[in-house]
Amino acid sequence: MAHYARDVLRTSLTQAVMIGAGVMAGILTARELGPDGRGLYSLGVSIRDTAIVFGGLELGAALIYTRGQKPGGDAQIVGAGLVAPFFLGVITLLGIALCWPLLSEPLKLLPQDLLVLSIVLIPVTLIGMAIRQVFRALDDFDNFNRLRVFAAVARLSALTLAFLLGGYVRAALIALLVSEAIVIAIGVFMLLRRTRPDFVGGVRLLPGILRFGLKLESASALGYASVRISVFAIAYYLDADAIAFYTVADGLVQQIAGLPMIVATVLLPKISGVTEESRAELTAITHRVIFLSLAIIAVVVWSLSQWVVVGLYGVAYAPAVAILGVLLPAMVFQSGSRVLAPYLVAVNRIYIQVLIQAVSLAVHVTLLVLWIPTMGILGVAWALAAGAAVRWILYLVAVAFSAKISVFRILVFNMSDARRISAAAQEQLRFAKS
Repeated sequence: MAHYARDVLRTSLTQAVMIGAGVMAGILTARELGPDGRGLYSLGVSIRDTAIVFGGLELGAALIYTRGQKPGGDAQIVGAGLVAPFFLGVITLLGIALCWPLLSEPLKLLPQDLLVLSIVLIPVTLIGMAIRQVFRALDDFDNFNRLRVFAAVARLSALTLAFLLGGYVRAALIALLVSEAIVIAIGVFMLLRRTRPDFVGGVRLLPGILRFGLKLESASALGYASVRISVFAIAYYLDADAIAFYTVADGLVQQIAGLPMIVATVLLPKISGVTEESRAELTAITHRVIFLSLAIIAVVVWSLSQWVVVGLYGVAYAPAVAILGVLLPAMVFQSGSRVLAPYLVAVNRIYIQVLIQAVSLAVHVTLLVLWIPTMGILGVAWALAAGAAVRWILYLVAVAFSAKISVFRILVFNMSDARRISAAAQEQLRFAKS
């Protein structure tokens, strides 16, 4: 428990740096590109991100699971982690080519040169993501966090340089490409210093890793689709300005939502090799703390939303304030789901995740079709919030049933949780002083 709290706290502090860099990058792109340019940039980034979450086959979780099944094979895990993204990149690009008749209409807003850059970003980002996930699989959160911080700072620095040189949307996408390439080089250097990769053994592990990743992806892809579909729905029904307003609000929300994502990242390795009682207890404690924390943060951000959006991004982005008000509660529900999901992975009940994600996605898509024509961009936000609430409720029930604990125990914060947080913070302060 002590090591878990320490890793969560250190990774959360890392996330604070990343939030700062992410918000600054969002402000920079919004002010330099304007609503129309920011909308095109966000659509291009959404293409990359959507391809990554679908084509990545949950590589990090698959590497963690494989390492848990085959202890002592770190060199093979590193080898597999370095080989896998090349294979996944080819498969992802082939998948995009096959699905192009369905994708061409929502992407018609994007000029061809920007579309090409967005597609080139996909395999490069897959490689960078895989290197970071290898450190996570090795339970080396110090280097995992260092690389994540460097990636965020490199991205912000590259964007700043691009705009100082007078660049526009194309230059911004090139900046992302260059920064990711630099991070890949540094990540490979860090890995080679830590462990000499066994590529032959890694290739042998690869089929099992990809099978488990594909199994897990069948559940998580539905959840990713529920998040990613919003931008493409706006591109199909509305315009680039609407994409900009939505992504400004969503960008702020996603920076905050990085905390539960990081907690889930740390949680999965910690609960994969422990007893059922410890697994259930860690999951319940984590959910209680994160859900309450994110609810408080959401209220604070909403009270400052007018200043945050207009003050940071400019008057042109004022329509994003109303969208932010809807996405903040959605973020709280999503956070709860993200913290509960690793439990179902650890007990290998992924089929329950598939069912949960399918139901919530069906709710989301149905409401998008019904609400966008009548409510416009706010309909997109409300549809996301409704789907997120349904998903969280289903996760609560599923984990309570699987772990044989009460929903009350998963949901309600208590004084022992406060003492645990205090003890972890004091330990980290002692570590920092030493």
